[in-house]
Amino acid sequence: MIKVHQVNLYRTQGRSQRQILDHCDLEVASGERLAIMGESGAGKSTLLHLIAGLEHPDSGHIQVDGDTLEGRTPAQLCQYRKRIGLVFQQFNLLPTLTVADNVLFQHRLNALNNERAVKDTIAAPLGLMPLWDLYPDQLSGGEQQRVAIARALAHQPTLILADEPTGNLDEQTGDEVMALFAQLTRQLGQTLVMVTHSSRVAATLERTLHLRQGRLHD
Repeated sequence: MIKVHQVNLYRTQGRSQRQILDHCDLEVASGERLAIMGESGAGKSTLLHLIAGLEHPDSGHIQVDGDTLEGRTPAQLCQYRKRIGLVFQQFNLLPTLTVADNVLFQHRLNALNNERAVKDTIAAPLGLMPLWDLYPDQLSGGEQQRVAIARALAHQPTLILADEPTGNLDEQTGDEVMALFAQLTRQLGQTLVMVTHSSRVAATLERTLHLRQGRLHD
């Protein structure tokens, strides 16, 4: 599903450059659920952004589902991102839309027509049906993150990229949301790559890698 090969990425800091990723390699099989851990500033989120096509490496190659990302136009990358689901620490819900419209936003952009299936297989297991007509400012943090997760899953992506999805939640709420998230991606057969600082959250997935000095280690 994912192949990152010899990727280098630098950040300019004043007059010098700092290397964030140093000949970084990663392979993720289809249907695998992987956690990536590391210290703050190690480049975990950057690596996720590269796989999502939101940033570009200085060198190296990234393939997702057999497609190479480098050299793609912004329009092509936009089309590519329609095939993946993104979940961030910030919920990024649209405040003027109801829970229903937030969940179905990407689903409708992709011109899909199975809203009943989204309700039955995603929204209901996440406990969102009682909240269906509410707005984001009427929800708790845990409820908002469950909406964000449902939105990422609703357009049937094969790959889910999650960046600290429980980072803004208290421990108990985070554990509950993570359990639902892991269960749903497993049931739907989706590949999940998650960045997290929590070893407890990482333990809910099948494999964990640590990003140190620009490279991934077991």
